[in-house]
Amino acid sequence: MDFLNPALFIGLAGALFLSGINIYLYSHDREKYLLTWAISWVVYSLRLILQLLSARFGPSNYLILGEMLATWVSGILLVWGSFQFLGRKMPGWAIVLTILGSAFGGIAILASLSFEQITWSTFILLGAIYIWTGVTLLRSTKFGGPGKLIIGWTFILWGVHKLDYPLLRPSEWFAPWGFLIASLLTFTVGLGMILIYYYRIRQELSHSESRFRSLFNHAPMSYHSLDINGFLLEANHTWLEMLGYARNEVIGRHFRDFLPSEYQAQFQQAFEEFKTIGEVHGVEFELMRKDGTCLPVSADGKISYTEQGEFDHAHCILQDITGLRMTEHLLQDKTLQQEQLLKTARSLTESLDLREVLERIGQSAKNLLSAYGCSLYLLEPGGNTLTPMVALEDFAEGSRTPAYKSIPVTVAAAAGRPRS
Repeated sequence: MDFLNPALFIGLAGALFLSGINIYLYSHDREKYLLTWAISWVVYSLRLILQLLSARFGPSNYLILGEMLATWVSGILLVWGSFQFLGRKMPGWAIVLTILGSAFGGIAILASLSFEQITWSTFILLGAIYIWTGVTLLRSTKFGGPGKLIIGWTFILWGVHKLDYPLLRPSEWFAPWGFLIASLLTFTVGLGMILIYYYRIRQELSHSESRFRSLFNHAPMSYHSLDINGFLLEANHTWLEMLGYARNEVIGRHFRDFLPSEYQAQFQQAFEEFKTIGEVHGVEFELMRKDGTCLPVSADGKISYTEQGEFDHAHCILQDITGLRMTEHLLQDKTLQQEQLLKTARSLTESLDLREVLERIGQSAKNLLSAYGCSLYLLEPGGNTLTPMVALEDFAEGSRTPAYKSIPVTVAAAAGRPRS
């Protein structure tokens, strides 16, 4: 029995270590299964303490009862936490067996039955649950990696080891080795739990990164980031498609390379001001597409800084404003047309000279239509002759003298209808 106490102390140290690891992880991630595992290892530590007391002061019904209850509670909590990790509910039959096994163990202790009679129901049922849990973990498709194999097979071996407890625990020569084996299995299960936990975290991080990358690349707004010197660090798919480049054609190049020559000289000064201010909004300029055409864009940018307050990245969102520019031009043209029509209408009331009025009408028509020239003819009262009244031509430098002779024409032709 001299070797028994060190074996129990080793097992107790391992159980407390695993309790601390799970409590630490739970304090950061707040996952329920981590808390359940932590409580399980705490209760398992209590069981080993009771065994140490039995080894030191001799067995008693109360110590044995406490050990049996701690064995049941720690084992079922360990299994329950594993099912929480898998996202599944604890099977009802396992809970029923736990209650029945605990009740039977308590009755057996109070009835002063033999050690084998007291422990066989507890450890046979608990061993079967451990083996079944190991098989369930191995068959699960929700996680993988080496942790899955380690924890699955270790649960099975631990279940087998629990089955031999009623037979081999009374043996003084084997008991210390049995506790050492249990301590080794405890460490191995704890290691497997940590491995599957980090495997799951890695999967979740990978999934989040993939989702973020998809959102980044397919966002409806074009995005790029620059380093402190103006070189491109990143550009999403929308940005690349907008300018017609492949990713390896732009990353690492200076942003100035994508500007028309008239903007290149201004870039460095504008970029320095951007870094000083920290953000810009609605800055309009043009970018060069791969095919050589220019694209008008509007940029919004913001500088990100390190924890030390130093420059980190320049983040920029670009918007294609081709449609906006076209709309603005159309509105400007429409405004000019309305102003010209208003000016023409006003001029009709400012002069009684027919030729001057017609000249103003002709000038307005020329401006509205963006024409090089405009000629107005007067249909004579007889309806057979068109007499030129105004001739406005750019190459004639605003000559007000008609350059054409009277043209004989029928009324039908003058009205723009086919002759009868």
